[in-house]
Amino acid sequence: MAKGRKRIVVAGAGIGGAAVAALLQHQGNQVTLLERNSYIGGKCTSFEKDGFVSDYAFHIFSRGEKGPLGDVNRRIDGDLRWRTTHPAGRWYFSGGGWFTVPDNAFWAIPYGASAYVRGVIRPGIFNTLRKSLKNYGVMGMVDTAFKLAQTDETFLQGIDNISLQEFLYQFTDDGPTHRFMAIFSYLATVVHYSEASAGELLYCLITQMRAGSLSYPIGGAREIAGSYTRAFVRDGGTIRRGCKVKRILVKDGKARGVETEEGEEIPADAVVSNAGIKSTMDLVGHEQLPAEYVSYVNGLKYSLAANIVRYGMDCRLPEIPRHFFQYVEKDDEGLVGCFLKDRSIPKDKSFAVIKPADWDPYLAPLGKEILLMGVAGPSTVNPENIEYNDRLMDCAERQMFDFFPRIKDHIQWTQRAGIQQTSALTGRPSGECVGLAQCVGQTGAKKPTVKTPIKDLWLVGSDAGARGIGTEQAAASALYVSYLLGDRS
Repeated sequence: MAKGRKRIVVAGAGIGGAAVAALLQHQGNQVTLLERNSYIGGKCTSFEKDGFVSDYAFHIFSRGEKGPLGDVNRRIDGDLRWRTTHPAGRWYFSGGGWFTVPDNAFWAIPYGASAYVRGVIRPGIFNTLRKSLKNYGVMGMVDTAFKLAQTDETFLQGIDNISLQEFLYQFTDDGPTHRFMAIFSYLATVVHYSEASAGELLYCLITQMRAGSLSYPIGGAREIAGSYTRAFVRDGGTIRRGCKVKRILVKDGKARGVETEEGEEIPADAVVSNAGIKSTMDLVGHEQLPAEYVSYVNGLKYSLAANIVRYGMDCRLPEIPRHFFQYVEKDDEGLVGCFLKDRSIPKDKSFAVIKPADWDPYLAPLGKEILLMGVAGPSTVNPENIEYNDRLMDCAERQMFDFFPRIKDHIQWTQRAGIQQTSALTGRPSGECVGLAQCVGQTGAKKPTVKTPIKDLWLVGSDAGARGIGTEQAAASALYVSYLLGDRS
Protein backbone atom coordinates (compact mmCIF):
# COMPACT_ATOMS: atom_id res chain seq x y z
CA MET A 1 0.00 0.00 0.00
CA ALA A 2 1.27 3.48 -0.87
CA LYS A 3 2.75 5.51 1.98
CA GLY A 4 0.08 7.45 3.86
CA ARG A 5 -2.74 5.51 2.24
CA LYS A 6 -5.20 4.12 4.79
CA ARG A 7 -7.48 1.09 4.69
CA ILE A 8 -10.87 2.41 5.74
CA VAL A 9 -14.19 0.62 6.18
CA VAL A 10 -17.38 2.69 6.04
CA ALA A 11 -20.46 1.03 7.54
CA GLY A 12 -23.66 2.30 5.93
CA ALA A 13 -24.27 3.97 2.56
CA GLY A 14 -26.66 6.70 3.61
CA ILE A 15 -25.80 10.24 2.58
CA GLY A 16 -23.07 10.56 5.22
CA GLY A 17 -21.53 7.16 4.51
CA ALA A 18 -21.62 7.47 0.72
CA ALA A 19 -20.18 11.00 0.93
CA VAL A 20 -17.31 10.19 3.29
CA ALA A 21 -16.43 7.04 1.34
CA ALA A 22 -16.25 9.02 -1.92
CA LEU A 23 -14.24 11.84 -0.33
CA LEU A 24 -11.71 9.52 1.33
CA GLN A 25 -11.31 7.37 -1.78
CA HIS A 26 -10.82 10.48 -3.90
CA GLN A 27 -7.98 11.45 -1.56
CA GLY A 28 -6.21 8.18 -2.40
CA ASN A 29 -7.22 5.90 0.47
CA GLN A 30 -8.40 2.31 0.08
CA VAL A 31 -12.05 2.41 1.13
CA THR A 32 -14.63 -0.38 1.43
CA LEU A 33 -18.26 0.73 1.74
CA LEU A 34 -20.68 -1.77 3.31
CA GLU A 35 -24.47 -1.42 3.05
CA ARG A 36 -26.97 -3.73 4.76
CA ASN A 37 -29.68 -3.10 2.15
CA SER A 38 -29.62 -3.96 -1.54
CA TYR A 39 -29.87 -0.25 -2.35
CA ILE A 40 -27.99 2.83 -1.19
CA GLY A 41 -29.05 6.15 0.29
CA GLY A 42 -30.71 5.02 3.52
CA LYS A 43 -33.90 7.04 4.03
CA CYS A 44 -32.81 9.35 1.21
CA THR A 45 -33.55 6.90 -1.57
CA SER A 46 -36.11 6.29 -4.31
CA PHE A 47 -37.85 3.29 -5.83
CA GLU A 48 -39.68 2.48 -9.05
CA LYS A 49 -43.34 1.49 -9.30
CA ASP A 50 -45.50 1.23 -12.42
CA GLY A 51 -43.28 3.62 -14.36
CA PHE A 52 -43.01 6.15 -11.51
CA VAL A 53 -39.84 6.97 -9.56
CA SER A 54 -40.91 7.89 -6.03
CA ASP A 55 -38.77 8.98 -3.11
CA TYR A 56 -39.04 6.88 0.01
CA ALA A 57 -39.34 9.93 2.27
CA PHE A 58 -40.36 13.58 2.12
CA HIS A 59 -37.51 15.69 0.72
CA ILE A 60 -36.71 19.17 -0.47
CA PHE A 61 -33.07 20.16 -0.13
CA SER A 62 -32.42 23.45 1.61
CA ARG A 63 -29.39 24.73 -0.28
CA GLY A 64 -28.73 22.15 -2.99
CA GLU A 65 -25.62 22.97 -5.00
CA LYS A 66 -24.76 25.88 -2.67
CA GLY A 67 -24.71 23.77 0.50
CA PRO A 68 -22.63 20.83 1.78
CA LEU A 69 -24.35 18.34 -0.56
CA GLY A 70 -23.07 20.33 -3.52
CA ASP A 71 -19.67 20.81 -1.87
CA VAL A 72 -19.17 17.05 -1.62
CA ASN A 73 -20.14 16.63 -5.29
CA ARG A 74 -17.63 19.26 -6.43
CA ARG A 75 -14.79 17.82 -4.36
CA ILE A 76 -15.21 14.33 -5.84
CA ASP A 77 -15.94 15.52 -9.40
CA GLY A 78 -19.39 13.95 -9.19
CA ASP A 79 -22.26 14.11 -11.67
CA LEU A 80 -25.04 15.27 -9.33
CA ARG A 81 -27.34 17.87 -10.90
CA TRP A 82 -29.97 20.04 -9.24
CA ARG A 83 -33.03 22.05 -10.18
CA THR A 84 -33.99 25.03 -8.05
CA THR A 85 -37.39 26.62 -7.71
CA HIS A 86 -38.69 30.13 -7.29
CA PRO A 87 -40.74 30.74 -5.28
CA ALA A 88 -40.11 28.06 -2.66
CA GLY A 89 -43.75 26.98 -2.64
CA ARG A 90 -47.18 28.08 -1.47
CA TRP A 91 -48.80 27.79 1.94
CA TYR A 92 -52.48 28.05 2.70
CA PHE A 93 -53.39 29.45 6.12
CA SER A 94 -56.78 28.12 7.18
CA GLY A 95 -59.00 31.11 7.81
CA GLY A 96 -56.50 33.42 6.11
CA GLY A 97 -55.62 32.54 2.54
CA TRP A 98 -52.64 31.87 0.28
CA PHE A 99 -49.04 32.81 1.07
CA THR A 100 -46.23 32.56 -1.51
CA VAL A 101 -43.07 31.46 0.28
CA PRO A 102 -39.84 33.29 -0.69
CA ASP A 103 -36.77 31.21 -1.43
CA ASN A 104 -34.39 34.05 -0.59
CA ALA A 105 -34.22 37.21 1.50
CA PHE A 106 -34.80 39.51 -1.50
CA TRP A 107 -38.37 38.26 -1.98
CA ALA A 108 -39.23 38.06 1.73
CA ILE A 109 -40.39 41.69 1.94
CA PRO A 110 -42.66 41.83 -1.16
CA TYR A 111 -44.22 38.42 -0.45
CA GLY A 112 -44.62 39.23 3.23
CA ALA A 113 -46.11 42.65 2.46
CA SER A 114 -48.58 41.11 0.01
CA ALA A 115 -49.68 38.57 2.61
CA TYR A 116 -50.06 41.31 5.22
CA VAL A 117 -52.18 43.54 2.97
CA ARG A 118 -54.45 40.62 2.07
CA GLY A 119 -54.80 39.63 5.72
CA VAL A 120 -53.26 36.18 5.24
CA ILE A 121 -50.55 36.73 7.83
CA ARG A 122 -51.08 39.84 9.88
CA PRO A 123 -48.69 39.79 12.83
CA GLY A 124 -49.07 42.40 15.55
CA ILE A 125 -46.19 44.61 14.42
CA PHE A 126 -46.56 47.25 17.12
CA ASN A 127 -46.94 44.62 19.83
CA THR A 128 -43.80 42.91 18.55
CA LEU A 129 -41.81 46.15 18.42
CA ARG A 130 -42.92 47.13 21.92
CA LYS A 131 -41.95 43.79 23.41
CA SER A 132 -38.67 43.59 21.48
CA LEU A 133 -37.63 47.09 22.53
CA LYS A 134 -38.56 46.38 26.14
CA ASN A 135 -36.44 43.20 26.27
CA TYR A 136 -33.54 44.21 24.02
CA GLY A 137 -33.56 47.94 23.30
CA VAL A 138 -32.74 49.42 19.90
CA MET A 139 -29.04 48.52 19.90
CA GLY A 140 -29.75 45.07 21.26
CA MET A 141 -32.20 44.40 18.44
CA VAL A 142 -29.71 45.65 15.84
CA ASP A 143 -26.92 43.55 17.34
CA THR A 144 -29.15 40.45 17.44
CA ALA A 145 -30.24 40.93 13.83
CA PHE A 146 -26.63 41.41 12.68
CA LYS A 147 -25.37 38.30 14.46
CA LEU A 148 -28.24 36.21 13.11
CA ALA A 149 -27.64 37.46 9.56
CA GLN A 150 -23.98 36.48 9.90
CA THR A 151 -24.88 33.12 11.54
CA ASP A 152 -22.37 34.02 14.24
CA GLU A 153 -21.51 30.69 15.87
CA THR A 154 -20.82 32.20 19.29
CA PHE A 155 -24.24 33.86 19.25
CA LEU A 156 -25.96 30.69 18.00
CA GLN A 157 -24.38 28.65 20.79
CA GLY A 158 -25.74 31.19 23.24
CA ILE A 159 -29.30 30.47 22.09
CA ASP A 160 -28.85 26.73 21.46
CA ASN A 161 -29.98 26.06 25.01
CA ILE A 162 -33.38 27.71 24.68
CA SER A 163 -36.23 26.53 22.52
CA LEU A 164 -37.40 28.38 19.43
CA GLN A 165 -40.70 29.02 21.18
CA GLU A 166 -38.95 30.57 24.19
CA PHE A 167 -36.74 32.70 21.94
CA LEU A 168 -39.74 34.01 19.98
CA TYR A 169 -41.59 34.94 23.17
CA GLN A 170 -38.73 37.32 23.98
CA PHE A 171 -39.83 39.34 20.93
CA THR A 172 -43.49 38.60 20.39
CA ASP A 173 -46.49 36.62 21.58
CA ASP A 174 -48.17 37.15 18.21
CA GLY A 175 -50.11 34.03 17.15
CA PRO A 176 -49.43 34.14 13.35
CA THR A 177 -45.69 34.48 13.92
CA HIS A 178 -45.66 31.50 16.26
CA ARG A 179 -47.77 29.41 13.87
CA PHE A 180 -45.40 30.20 10.99
CA MET A 181 -42.28 29.28 12.94
CA ALA A 182 -43.91 26.17 14.41
CA ILE A 183 -44.52 24.89 10.88
CA PHE A 184 -40.95 25.72 9.85
CA SER A 185 -39.66 23.79 12.86
CA TYR A 186 -41.57 20.68 11.77
CA LEU A 187 -40.39 21.05 8.15
CA ALA A 188 -36.74 21.73 8.98
CA THR A 189 -36.07 19.42 11.93
CA VAL A 190 -39.24 17.36 12.55
CA VAL A 191 -39.21 18.60 16.15
CA HIS A 192 -41.92 20.69 17.81
CA TYR A 193 -40.82 24.30 18.24
CA SER A 194 -41.27 24.12 22.02
CA GLU A 195 -38.35 21.63 22.06
CA ALA A 196 -36.31 22.59 18.98
CA SER A 197 -33.10 24.53 19.61
CA ALA A 198 -33.46 28.21 18.69
CA GLY A 199 -29.84 28.35 17.54
CA GLU A 200 -30.27 25.37 15.25
CA LEU A 201 -33.57 26.47 13.72
CA LEU A 202 -32.45 30.03 13.08
CA TYR A 203 -29.23 28.74 11.48
CA CYS A 204 -31.33 26.56 9.15
CA LEU A 205 -33.69 29.40 8.24
CA ILE A 206 -31.05 32.08 7.65
CA THR A 207 -28.61 29.92 5.66
CA GLN A 208 -31.49 28.76 3.46
CA MET A 209 -32.66 32.31 2.80
CA ARG A 210 -29.11 33.53 2.14
CA ALA A 211 -28.42 30.73 -0.35
CA GLY A 212 -31.72 31.16 -2.21
CA SER A 213 -31.24 27.68 -3.63
CA LEU A 214 -34.05 25.43 -2.43
CA SER A 215 -33.46 22.45 -4.69
CA TYR A 216 -34.27 18.94 -5.80
CA PRO A 217 -31.88 16.48 -7.52
CA ILE A 218 -32.57 15.45 -11.10
CA GLY A 219 -33.42 11.74 -10.98
CA GLY A 220 -34.90 11.81 -7.48
CA ALA A 221 -33.46 11.70 -3.98
CA ARG A 222 -31.58 8.47 -4.76
CA GLU A 223 -29.29 10.42 -7.10
CA ILE A 224 -27.45 12.08 -4.21
CA ALA A 225 -25.97 8.89 -2.78
CA GLY A 226 -26.01 7.48 -6.32
CA SER A 227 -23.73 10.20 -7.66
CA TYR A 228 -21.41 9.87 -4.67
CA THR A 229 -21.06 6.11 -5.04
CA ARG A 230 -20.54 6.33 -8.81
CA ALA A 231 -17.60 8.66 -8.15
CA PHE A 232 -16.44 6.35 -5.37
CA VAL A 233 -16.36 3.29 -7.67
CA ARG A 234 -14.78 5.34 -10.48
CA ASP A 235 -11.92 6.22 -8.13
CA GLY A 236 -11.34 2.58 -7.21
CA GLY A 237 -13.51 2.13 -4.12
CA THR A 238 -15.27 -1.14 -3.27
CA ILE A 239 -18.99 -1.18 -2.41
CA ARG A 240 -20.76 -4.26 -1.07
CA ARG A 241 -24.55 -4.16 -0.91
CA GLY A 242 -26.51 -6.64 1.21
CA CYS A 243 -23.55 -6.81 3.60
CA LYS A 244 -24.60 -6.22 7.19
CA VAL A 245 -22.03 -5.37 9.84
CA LYS A 246 -22.38 -7.63 12.89
CA ARG A 247 -19.82 -5.89 15.06
CA ILE A 248 -17.00 -3.38 14.97
CA LEU A 249 -13.71 -5.01 15.91
CA VAL A 250 -11.83 -3.27 18.72
CA LYS A 251 -8.43 -4.18 20.16
CA ASP A 252 -6.47 -2.22 22.74
CA GLY A 253 -8.99 0.61 22.53
CA LYS A 254 -8.59 0.98 18.76
CA ALA A 255 -10.94 0.11 15.89
CA ARG A 256 -9.34 -2.66 13.82
CA GLY A 257 -12.08 -3.41 11.29
CA VAL A 258 -15.52 -5.02 11.18
CA GLU A 259 -17.09 -8.46 11.23
CA THR A 260 -20.02 -9.09 8.87
CA GLU A 261 -23.12 -11.19 9.56
CA GLU A 262 -21.51 -13.97 7.50
CA GLY A 263 -18.55 -14.06 9.90
CA GLU A 264 -16.06 -12.40 7.56
CA GLU A 265 -13.55 -10.09 9.22
CA ILE A 266 -12.52 -7.02 7.21
CA PRO A 267 -9.42 -5.36 8.70
CA ALA A 268 -9.01 -1.61 8.59
CA ASP A 269 -6.86 1.24 9.86
CA ALA A 270 -10.03 3.21 10.60
CA VAL A 271 -13.78 2.56 10.69
CA VAL A 272 -16.41 5.18 9.89
CA SER A 273 -19.96 4.39 10.98
CA ASN A 274 -23.08 5.77 9.31
CA ALA A 275 -25.28 3.51 11.44
CA GLY A 276 -26.29 6.20 13.94
CA ILE A 277 -24.63 6.82 17.27
CA LYS A 278 -26.79 4.41 19.29
CA SER A 279 -26.48 1.57 16.79
CA THR A 280 -22.73 2.19 16.53
CA MET A 281 -22.42 1.84 20.30
CA ASP A 282 -24.24 -1.50 20.06
CA LEU A 283 -21.90 -2.67 17.27
CA VAL A 284 -18.86 -1.80 19.39
CA GLY A 285 -20.22 -3.37 22.58
CA HIS A 286 -21.04 -1.33 25.65
CA GLU A 287 -18.25 -3.01 27.61
CA GLN A 288 -15.68 -1.44 25.27
CA LEU A 289 -16.88 2.08 26.03
CA PRO A 290 -16.63 4.34 29.10
CA ALA A 291 -19.74 4.05 31.29
CA GLU A 292 -20.36 7.81 31.14
CA TYR A 293 -20.35 7.73 27.32
CA VAL A 294 -22.84 4.86 27.26
CA SER A 295 -25.10 6.75 29.68
CA TYR A 296 -24.79 9.93 27.60
CA VAL A 297 -25.70 8.17 24.34
CA ASN A 298 -28.61 6.30 25.92
CA GLY A 299 -30.04 9.63 27.04
CA LEU A 300 -30.06 11.19 23.56
CA LYS A 301 -33.49 11.74 21.98
CA TYR A 302 -34.59 11.07 18.40
CA SER A 303 -36.59 13.37 16.16
CA LEU A 304 -40.24 12.74 15.43
CA ALA A 305 -41.29 10.53 12.56
CA ALA A 306 -42.41 11.91 9.20
CA ASN A 307 -45.20 9.59 8.10
CA ILE A 308 -45.52 9.55 4.31
CA VAL A 309 -48.41 8.73 1.98
CA ARG A 310 -47.39 8.38 -1.67
CA TYR A 311 -49.79 8.74 -4.58
CA GLY A 312 -49.21 7.79 -8.19
CA MET A 313 -51.64 10.03 -10.09
CA ASP A 314 -53.11 9.23 -13.51
CA CYS A 315 -53.00 12.92 -14.51
CA ARG A 316 -51.59 16.25 -13.43
CA LEU A 317 -53.70 18.41 -11.15
CA PRO A 318 -52.95 22.10 -11.77
CA GLU A 319 -54.97 23.22 -8.74
CA ILE A 320 -52.23 21.82 -6.46
CA PRO A 321 -49.43 24.43 -6.28
CA ARG A 322 -46.22 23.51 -8.04
CA HIS A 323 -43.32 21.91 -6.21
CA PHE A 324 -44.40 22.29 -2.58
CA PHE A 325 -47.65 22.99 -0.75
CA GLN A 326 -48.27 23.40 2.99
CA TYR A 327 -51.69 23.54 4.60
CA VAL A 328 -51.48 25.41 7.91
CA GLU A 329 -54.24 24.59 10.33
CA LYS A 330 -56.20 27.28 12.11
CA ASP A 331 -56.41 25.35 15.36
CA ASP A 332 -53.40 26.34 17.50
CA GLU A 333 -53.77 23.07 19.40
CA GLY A 334 -51.89 21.37 16.58
CA LEU A 335 -49.09 23.89 16.16
CA VAL A 336 -48.40 26.20 19.07
CA GLY A 337 -49.74 23.51 21.36
CA CYS A 338 -48.40 19.99 20.97
CA PHE A 339 -51.16 17.51 20.17
CA LEU A 340 -48.62 14.64 20.13
CA LYS A 341 -48.21 14.74 23.91
CA ASP A 342 -51.76 13.61 24.64
CA ARG A 343 -52.23 11.59 21.42
CA SER A 344 -55.12 13.77 20.30
CA ILE A 345 -56.13 14.39 16.67
CA PRO A 346 -56.58 18.08 15.80
CA LYS A 347 -59.85 18.98 14.08
CA ASP A 348 -58.00 20.97 11.42
CA LYS A 349 -54.85 19.02 10.55
CA SER A 350 -51.77 20.53 9.00
CA PHE A 351 -50.20 18.60 6.13
CA ALA A 352 -47.60 19.14 3.40
CA VAL A 353 -47.43 17.94 -0.21
CA ILE A 354 -44.39 17.66 -2.49
CA LYS A 355 -44.65 17.17 -6.28
CA PRO A 356 -41.23 15.82 -7.42
CA ALA A 357 -42.22 15.65 -11.10
CA ASP A 358 -42.45 19.45 -11.15
CA TRP A 359 -38.66 19.45 -10.79
CA ASP A 360 -38.02 16.40 -12.96
CA PRO A 361 -40.90 15.35 -15.26
CA TYR A 362 -39.17 12.05 -16.05
CA LEU A 363 -40.00 10.80 -12.54
CA ALA A 364 -43.55 10.06 -13.73
CA PRO A 365 -45.01 8.72 -16.99
CA LEU A 366 -46.06 11.34 -19.51
CA GLY A 367 -49.04 13.35 -18.26
CA LYS A 368 -48.91 11.83 -14.78
CA GLU A 369 -47.37 12.87 -11.48
CA ILE A 370 -46.39 11.80 -7.98
CA LEU A 371 -47.70 13.35 -4.77
CA LEU A 372 -45.98 12.84 -1.43
CA MET A 373 -48.01 13.87 1.60
CA GLY A 374 -46.25 14.09 4.97
CA VAL A 375 -47.35 14.44 8.58
CA ALA A 376 -45.29 14.30 11.79
CA GLY A 377 -45.87 11.73 14.53
CA PRO A 378 -44.15 9.86 17.38
CA SER A 379 -41.15 7.80 16.30
CA THR A 380 -40.79 4.99 18.87
CA VAL A 381 -42.06 1.76 17.32
CA ASN A 382 -44.78 0.17 19.46
CA PRO A 383 -48.40 -0.84 18.76
CA GLU A 384 -49.84 2.34 20.30
CA ASN A 385 -47.67 4.65 18.17
CA ILE A 386 -48.27 2.65 15.00
CA GLU A 387 -52.03 2.98 15.51
CA TYR A 388 -51.76 6.69 16.36
CA ASN A 389 -49.62 7.45 13.31
CA ASP A 390 -52.18 5.67 11.13
CA ARG A 391 -54.91 7.91 12.57
CA LEU A 392 -52.78 11.00 11.91
CA MET A 393 -52.30 9.95 8.28
CA ASP A 394 -56.06 9.26 7.97
CA CYS A 395 -56.84 12.71 9.34
CA ALA A 396 -54.34 14.51 7.11
CA GLU A 397 -55.55 12.57 4.07
CA ARG A 398 -59.17 13.57 4.75
CA GLN A 399 -58.06 17.18 5.09
CA MET A 400 -56.17 16.98 1.79
CA PHE A 401 -59.13 15.38 -0.03
CA ASP A 402 -61.45 18.09 1.32
CA PHE A 403 -59.08 20.80 0.09
CA PHE A 404 -58.26 19.15 -3.27
CA PRO A 405 -61.30 16.93 -3.96
CA ARG A 406 -60.17 15.83 -7.44
CA ILE A 407 -57.23 13.89 -5.99
CA LYS A 408 -59.47 10.97 -4.96
CA ASP A 409 -60.72 10.49 -8.53
CA HIS A 410 -57.26 10.27 -10.10
CA ILE A 411 -55.24 8.00 -7.79
CA GLN A 412 -53.56 5.19 -9.72
CA TRP A 413 -51.87 3.70 -6.68
CA THR A 414 -51.12 4.67 -3.10
CA GLN A 415 -48.59 3.55 -0.47
CA ARG A 416 -47.96 4.43 3.15
CA ALA A 417 -44.65 4.53 5.00
CA GLY A 418 -45.02 4.70 8.76
CA ILE A 419 -42.59 4.13 11.60
CA GLN A 420 -42.54 0.34 11.22
CA GLN A 421 -41.45 0.62 7.57
CA THR A 422 -38.75 3.18 8.40
CA SER A 423 -37.48 1.00 11.25
CA ALA A 424 -37.23 -1.98 8.90
CA LEU A 425 -35.29 0.11 6.38
CA THR A 426 -32.73 1.40 8.89
CA GLY A 427 -32.54 -1.60 11.19
CA ARG A 428 -33.12 0.63 14.22
CA PRO A 429 -35.86 0.19 16.85
CA SER A 430 -37.37 3.58 15.97
CA GLY A 431 -38.80 5.24 12.89
CA GLU A 432 -37.46 8.77 13.35
CA CYS A 433 -37.18 11.03 10.32
CA VAL A 434 -33.86 12.82 10.78
CA GLY A 435 -31.88 10.96 13.44
CA LEU A 436 -31.08 12.63 16.75
CA ALA A 437 -33.51 15.41 17.57
CA GLN A 438 -32.17 18.92 17.00
CA CYS A 439 -33.56 19.93 20.36
CA VAL A 440 -32.26 21.88 23.32
CA GLY A 441 -29.20 20.11 24.74
CA GLN A 442 -28.36 18.23 21.53
CA THR A 443 -27.14 20.89 19.10
CA GLY A 444 -24.08 23.06 18.57
CA ALA A 445 -21.42 22.44 21.20
CA LYS A 446 -23.65 19.81 22.84
CA LYS A 447 -24.13 17.74 19.70
CA PRO A 448 -22.21 14.44 19.62
CA THR A 449 -18.82 14.82 17.97
CA VAL A 450 -17.61 12.76 15.02
CA LYS A 451 -14.94 11.28 17.30
CA THR A 452 -15.77 8.39 19.62
CA PRO A 453 -13.91 7.12 22.70
CA ILE A 454 -12.57 4.31 20.49
CA LYS A 455 -9.46 5.42 18.61
CA ASP A 456 -9.95 5.47 14.81
CA LEU A 457 -13.71 4.96 15.09
CA TRP A 458 -15.62 7.88 13.59
CA LEU A 459 -19.26 8.86 13.13
CA VAL A 460 -20.94 10.43 10.12
CA GLY A 461 -24.57 11.24 9.41
CA SER A 462 -27.21 13.42 10.99
CA ASP A 463 -26.24 12.28 14.49
CA ALA A 464 -22.82 13.91 14.74
CA GLY A 465 -20.70 16.93 14.11
CA ALA A 466 -22.71 19.43 12.06
CA ARG A 467 -25.63 21.85 11.87
CA GLY A 468 -28.28 22.05 9.19
CA ILE A 469 -31.41 20.54 7.71
CA GLY A 470 -31.53 16.74 7.46
CA THR A 471 -29.19 15.43 4.80
CA GLU A 472 -27.08 18.59 4.91
CA GLN A 473 -25.94 17.60 8.39
CA ALA A 474 -24.87 14.21 7.02
CA ALA A 475 -22.89 15.74 4.14
CA ALA A 476 -21.27 18.33 6.41
CA SER A 477 -20.18 15.67 8.90
CA ALA A 478 -18.69 13.65 6.00
CA LEU A 479 -16.68 16.70 4.90
CA TYR A 480 -15.41 17.12 8.46
CA VAL A 481 -14.42 13.46 8.91
CA SER A 482 -12.69 13.36 5.51
CA TYR A 483 -10.71 16.42 6.56
CA LEU A 484 -9.65 14.86 9.87
CA LEU A 485 -8.81 11.49 8.32
CA GLY A 486 -7.48 12.74 5.00
CA ASP A 487 -4.99 15.24 3.67
CA ARG A 488 -6.71 18.24 5.37
CA SER A 489 -6.85 20.34 2.22
